[in-house]
This record gives sequence, C-alpha cells and structure tokens, in this order.
Amino acid sequence: MFDIPRSTTVIALVALCAVAHATQPAHLVGHIDIPGVSLNSFDIRFAEQGIYALADQSNASVDLIGTHNRRFLAKLGGFAGVRKADLGRPNGVVIVGGHQVWAGDGAAVSRSLK
Repeated sequence: MFDIPRSTTVIALVALCAVAHATQPAHLVGHIDIPGVSLNSFDIRFAEQGIYALADQSNASVDLIGTHNRRFLAKLGGFAGVRKADLGRPNGVVIVGGHQVWAGDGAAVSRSLK
C-alpha cells in the first residue's frame, strides 16, 4: 500500500453485486473516495464475501472496497501501470476464499496479493 495525497471519487451503484433486484433500475447511492490520481483506466472488477476489488490501472494498483459499509479498505500497489498499446496493468482480478487477491501484471505474470 502506498500513500498518494489526491483522491478519486468512485460512484457506487446499487447494481454492484447481487444486492440489486432485476426489477429495480440502478441508481446512485453515494460515493467512495479512493486515494490516488483520477481513475481514467481500469480493468475488470470482482466482488466476493463483502470485498469489491477494482483493477485500477491509473494508479497501478488493485483497490479494495468494503461492500457492506461502502468504505475504501486498501490499495495493493506495485503493478506496471498504464502502458502503450493496451498493456495497462493490473489486468483482471479475482478474490479467492475472501482473503487472497490474484491479478495479472505486465508480461503475462499473475500475482497473488494477500
């Protein structure tokens, strides 16, 4: 985790996870401040057991958000970051067992972040 003074606002929608009902349209329920530069590039998102993981290419990190309390939990850094020719990293993210995060980094490398 690293400290960056600026913050990015991420919009939380009811459609996050299985909480939304198919008969109700998605709508804004609030926002979550994420430390770092503005979120301009990101890849897949994944949620499991109350944790939402976002592959944040703008900050070369995986951002973790608590889905029950809608709060920023951690920034897992050290990725290659945004590169030319669609090589931005991290790419892809998955949570295993609610305590292990796997994400792709440059040159087709997979990393396990605990």
